Amino acid sequence: MARWLPLFVVALTFACASPASADEQVASGGAVTATFSFDVDDETGYSDLRLTISRGGAMLYDAPVSAENCEEPGCRPGNFEDDSVAVADLDGDSEPEVVLSLYWGGAHCCTIVQVFSFDGGSYRVAERNLGNPGFRLDDVDDDGTTEAVTNDDRFAYRYTAYAFSILPVQVLAWDGRRWHDDTSTHMDLVRSDLRRTWRLLKSARRHDYETRGAAAAWAANRYRLGKRRGTLRSLRRMARAGKLEGFPPRSPSTFVAELDRFLVRSGYTGRG
Repeated sequence: MARWLPLFVVALTFACASPASADEQVASGGAVTATFSFDVDDETGYSDLRLTISRGGAMLYDAPVSAENCEEPGCRPGNFEDDSVAVADLDGDSEPEVVLSLYWGGAHCCTIVQVFSFDGGSYRVAERNLGNPGFRLDDVDDDGTTEAVTNDDRFAYRYTAYAFSILPVQVLAWDGRRWHDDTSTHMDLVRSDLRRTWRLLKSARRHDYETRGAAAAWAANRYRLGKRRGTLRSLRRMARAGKLEGFPPRSPSTFVAELDRFLVRSGYTGRG
């Protein structure tokens, strides 16, 4: 069964009888059990984050949780409503990995995902900072491997303020040592996200909101589907019609040209 982790970070208020409490989250899969523990204080935040991993009943990993730029008391569990630790087979080799989600502690940034992989005697860790979006774990195509479904954080702030930035879907696959972008093999998700970003673009135009963030994400999905030429024609029509105004005050035609270069450079034209 898929373990879901959040696409967006939400606020949490702890209702505790005392200002400090200990928490423990446990996840199991096959012979592997992972336990994520931490203390939380209403006033000072989080402390004593720790992860243990046992395999076949033997304790193979027991260490404090640490991540680059994620420091106590701001560093905290990445999933505020459910468990932030999961056990899942990410690469289909029948050996489950342990996935830990952490949150940096800013207004909406950053989510960090750590993967702990069995190396024969212990566990090695690989870390990726996803930036503003969170993620969910899901076997997207029911092939026995679990992917991380997130959004492309490179679009945050790129063409507009964060409030108007729309981030296209991104699927990350685990190759045994690191995550890699596998979005182009999951076109059903891209088509679904294309509908989402088109609705957001239409809504922004209807309400006279900043449109460049939604236009960029909509174009990204269409480029993935091999529709670069038609998308450029549509964007240029919008630019001429004054529908791609924004801040910073680059001309709409300059925005379209810069967006096209970025999408090509970033691999969004992999299908033609």
